[in-house]
Amino acid sequence: AILEQLEAQLENSVTITIGRTYRNLFEISTSFVESRLAMDMKHIMGTSRVYSIDDTIPSTMQNVNILNELNEEFNSQIRQELPLKVKETLEQLGMAITENKNIPLSEIKLLTLKYSTSLYYQIKKWKKGEEESLSMTALFDHILQLESLQEMSETLQGLVDEWSDSMDKEKNLNHHSLVDNAMAYMNENFHDLTLTQQKVADKVFVSAPYLSNLFKLEKGLNFGDYLLELRITRAMELLRDQNAKVYKVAESVGYSNPQY
Repeated sequence: AILEQLEAQLENSVTITIGRTYRNLFEISTSFVESRLAMDMKHIMGTSRVYSIDDTIPSTMQNVNILNELNEEFNSQIRQELPLKVKETLEQLGMAITENKNIPLSEIKLLTLKYSTSLYYQIKKWKKGEEESLSMTALFDHILQLESLQEMSETLQGLVDEWSDSMDKEKNLNHHSLVDNAMAYMNENFHDLTLTQQKVADKVFVSAPYLSNLFKLEKGLNFGDYLLELRITRAMELLRDQNAKVYKVAESVGYSNPQY
């Protein structure tokens, strides 16, 4: 409908290019770059049609089932954020293209540009504002200068590695903040008789088993040991007062039974 309206107003032929649909609004720039890439690389100005970034699959690939299947796998794995799987698929794509002698280098370069766009924005998303080591323009210029499938494969694999590293780094930071938040809550509420691992996990919005694993991974002890240490340390401080009542000390550190 937009195409027809523009053609009527401009009295000329029109081409519209579109990128993919992404889950988050901030990724609209990804879709814009993809649509611009489709327009620039295919040189289809004035064809009176709607053209998608997914139409940039080389024409020589469209008749090779394995290449189409691998392309679909790549797109699916990008959406699922599975860098290791993406790396495997790229390796399979490289072998499949090598076996098919009919695909010209220019078409392989087009595919590399398309894949690099998806990988670049995965990196950007996970780095969350960190200074970029490589701009998209510089990346595209670099790819356009490549003259072999091997060089293109190495470039894409390098992007996957950077994406995977960025993802791991961000997840590790999140893990540390979760445990620190959990410990801070326990430090303030160890006197609570109803304090449990599940209650603390709910406060930091994770499952109890996941929180338990993080405690062991980062602190080398489990939830119960840390809580016991907090309570014993506080009880020792209170018991320095020779007039302190044991049952009062027990209640103040989270135990209903003074004998315990």
